[in-house]
Parts: sequence; C-alpha cells; structure tokens
Amino acid sequence: MELHIEGVTVELGGSLICRDVSFEVPSGSLVGLVGPNGSGKTTLLRTVYRLLRPRLGRVVAGGDDVWSLSPRDSARRTAVVVQEPAHDFDFTVSAVVGMGRTPHKRGFERDSANDRMLVADAIARVGMTALAERPFGTLSGGEKQRTLIARSVAQQAQVLVLDEPTNHLDLRYQLETLQLITSLGVTSIMAIHDVNLASQFCDEVVLMRQGAIHSAGPTGAVLSAEAIQDLFEVDVEVATTASGHNTFWLGTRVAEAANSP
Repeated sequence: MELHIEGVTVELGGSLICRDVSFEVPSGSLVGLVGPNGSGKTTLLRTVYRLLRPRLGRVVAGGDDVWSLSPRDSARRTAVVVQEPAHDFDFTVSAVVGMGRTPHKRGFERDSANDRMLVADAIARVGMTALAERPFGTLSGGEKQRTLIARSVAQQAQVLVLDEPTNHLDLRYQLETLQLITSLGVTSIMAIHDVNLASQFCDEVVLMRQGAIHSAGPTGAVLSAEAIQDLFEVDVEVATTASGHNTFWLGTRVAEAANSP
C-alpha cells in the first residue's frame, strides 16, 4: 500500500509546525524522517495516523484520504508504534498484542480462534513467545518495542508509523528493532535521529528543517555529509562501508554555521 503526503501544512497554537510537506512512501519501503528537534517530524507523523488534522493538504493511504475513513477503517490500514510508553500497561504481552485485533471487532465481541491464532503468530514473529504471559511493565525497553510491533502485526495494517522506535534502546536492541521492522514487508515511515541507522536501514529519507523538507529521495543520494552538516550544524566526516552504506562521524566541534550571527 502506497502512502502519499500531499502539501501537508499543520498549525498548532497559531504557529506553523509543518509547511507544504509532500513526498511518497512506496509500497513495502521504509522511509525515515531525519532532522533536528523541532523540525516537525512527530507532528507530521501524527497527521498520518489521524491524531492531527492538517490545516492544508492531505494524507492518502491506499488511494483514500485518511480523514475520509472511519476510525476503524483507518486503524485497519495504519498501525502506530510511538516512543516507549511513559506508563506501563497492566496487561500481559498477549493481552497487549491482542489489542491489535480491536479494529476488526465490534463492541465487546470476544476473541475468535482466528484472533488467538493471529496474536500467537505475531508474538512468535517478534521472538516473544517465551514471554507471552509476562506483564508488559516487567519487560526491557527492547522487549516492549517488540511487543508493540507485534501488536501492529496482529492488527494486519499495511502501513506502519513509528516515532523514534530506537529511542532509549541499547545498540543491540536498536539493531534488532530495525531489522524486525524491515522484515515485516509493510509500508513504513519513521522518525529517527541516528543518521547511521537511517543510512543502514532506510530505503529513502526525508530531511526536515523548521517544518519543511530540506531534501528527499534515495538514502544514499540524499543523506550526505554536507546535508547533515547543514541540518545539524556539526562537523561531519563520511566513509562508505563494504555493504555500500555511508557511515558518519560527527566532529568534536560545532560547525562554523552554528556560530555565525
């Protein structure tokens, strides 16, 4: 399922947070939103999963404006994984993953055999079967992220929205989380700060600054040392790995542009 962001402008509290943002997320690809804090990444994602209605423009998933869909139909198309929750669910892993079946039910309809099978399969897919009956609040950060991704798998959505999915995770869980996301084969869009992870895992990137697009396109072409220095105002060096991905080293001093009047 393709995702199209078409001229999205978002205003909050009288301030423009996103300005005329347009790009496409090809079916089955992973597109990363990269930019400094306050560049509008999270706000833009919230328009994709209908938490914020844009003042102008629209978000089109599978050929339909997301705001033309009912909340249930929208949830059947788009799943969301936000940063690690500030609170702990008082539910087991199985129960949290089972919440992904809610858009496919009516009222207080009980779980069917098919629901239970899909939940078990989703848990197995993220490697959490041994922890299926563990309380969510007792899990590590990486285990929580895998549980929330399993919930999106059980939801059977074709578009996955992720807001900093590797935030607060150690290196191992960062890699495992992104490997898991790319293995799902669904259309995915995520905000991410780590430019090296973006270089390794994203098919395309959208660089954002002050609510607008700085540049966008295939990761290898767009995510350059010059672009990173321009966005973040730090010195950057780059090398290309044997696998063809760029690796970036941030300098020990802030670039000259940051100190300019």
